[in-house]
Amino acid sequence: LLVALIIYLSTIGIETTKFNKQIGSKIKGLHNDLEIELKEVKIILDPFNLELNAKTVGPKLKLKDKIIEIESIKTKIILDSLLNENFSLKNLDISTRSLEIKNFISFARNIKNTPELYLFEKVLNKGHVIFDIKLEFDKQGVVKNNYKIKGLVKNAQLKLLKKYNLDKINLRFNFADKIFELKDFKLSLNDTFLSSEKILIKNIDNKFLVEGTIQNKNLKLKDKFLAELIKNLLPKLNLINIDLNSKNKFSFIVNKKYKIEDFKFSSEIDIINLKLINNLELKSFIPNIKEEINLINHIIRVDYNENTLSVNGKGNLLLQDKEDSITYSLVKNKDILDLKTNLIIDKNPIVIDFLKYEKTPNFKSNIDLNMSHILNGKTVIKSFLY
Repeated sequence: LLVALIIYLSTIGIETTKFNKQIGSKIKGLHNDLEIELKEVKIILDPFNLELNAKTVGPKLKLKDKIIEIESIKTKIILDSLLNENFSLKNLDISTRSLEIKNFISFARNIKNTPELYLFEKVLNKGHVIFDIKLEFDKQGVVKNNYKIKGLVKNAQLKLLKKYNLDKINLRFNFADKIFELKDFKLSLNDTFLSSEKILIKNIDNKFLVEGTIQNKNLKLKDKFLAELIKNLLPKLNLINIDLNSKNKFSFIVNKKYKIEDFKFSSEIDIINLKLINNLELKSFIPNIKEEINLINHIIRVDYNENTLSVNGKGNLLLQDKEDSITYSLVKNKDILDLKTNLIIDKNPIVIDFLKYEKTPNFKSNIDLNMSHILNGKTVIKSFLY
């Protein structure tokens, strides 16, 4: 009979409400105003570890006037604690149903008002979240700091910057003590779809270090974000079309006043094709120059921090009937701008009247241009032809 009972309890188990009060008191220990509405709890014996595995489906957590619907709660009850009439939980695993993200954050802040939750409540506008919480208790029944929260966010919206609309945010997350990790991040930025493999947020002395990557593929001029960005940075650039891929790394700190500082950014850009209207008055110098300029298969590296911008690139350039190649380097350090270019003209003609120089398509010419410009000051230009 004893063996049969152990086998029955270890495989089929029993459903009971006997432990509801004890489980409820342990959950209430997380916060004085926290209450739980429990149904029957299914108990299965773990004879090898001398524990009871308990699970209940469909409970509700209540905190003041706020309610969170739970999918399930699992816990391990130590048998020794029952024999000693000192009910003790080893852990607590809580899985939620789909929740409105604003309601969840407001509920969580009432339990523990951390700077991370305050930040998320400020910037997240809408969306839904599903998550699992894993808690462990010490021998005195106090929650350890090794808690883990993981889950996913669906169709969230972020209100961080007025000019940029970040919505359709979908991601997976892992949250532990002072570390918040986002994975498989996908979002729409002004109707431009971007993705990220990983974004990490660390709480360091109540400041947040944010670092991660963002990728995009087949970004075109019709994308509103790219069109607005180019218009703001290069207002005189008359783009007709652009097709590019990029992979970007970034890091910044959100200070105690929730302002961004120490921003760093690097990007690897693959321009498949860029076409713009030619406003250059170079007909006397490049006789067969076209009304449009094409940049083809350009690889560009961009590095930026608070004081310095560096751009290095190379690729093909279609100014005349056939493609030429060009390399370029631009460095902006505070008020100083340095630009270096090397244009290799192989199968196209060049005419320089004042030097009485004319290159036929059968010969190759290199043109080096070095320009140093001090903003609101003088510009020094050096050019070499060989």
